[in-house]
Amino acid sequence: MAAADSLTHAGDGETTLSAGEKKLLQLVREGFFEIRDDGTIWRTKARSRTGQLTPIEPVRADQPAARGYRGIRAQIDGVVYTTKAHRLIWIVANGPIPPKIEVNHEDGVRDHNRHKNLNLLTHGGNQKHAYDKLNRTRCLGERNGSTKVDDTTVAAIRAEQGRRSSRAVGADVG
Repeated sequence: MAAADSLTHAGDGETTLSAGEKKLLQLVREGFFEIRDDGTIWRTKARSRTGQLTPIEPVRADQPAARGYRGIRAQIDGVVYTTKAHRLIWIVANGPIPPKIEVNHEDGVRDHNRHKNLNLLTHGGNQKHAYDKLNRTRCLGERNGSTKVDDTTVAAIRAEQGRRSSRAVGADVG
């Protein structure tokens, strides 16, 4: 997969990359990391004490990260650079991700990072995709683990709306 040379999107003006994305993109361009067609990232070179890059037996570089994603990290001169693997793969293939845009996994599998499985959506579009295409459900009411009241109490509160002050209803509910 060839690295995108531009750091701008036509019509969007300058877009910004995180420090981790910038450094890891540089390392891909230098051949330190290789992104394969199956969406995996491999470390293919090591840096000697003199700073020379030398080929090594490829080692899987993307590792399991939070919430089912895969992450990539590199430590250079004591500084750790990280990003999510799917974001780096998108940036290498297509250039920077515009502000307020997310990389979506079309099939909903967060560690399936083939370039063909990735697309860009707004946060709302990403959520809509999850509900409409992946049959994910919203945890509303009692199904939400952080709910404070049950559905019966909610119905009682709504019945009191307009008749009593919110403060009085709240005092009764607790």
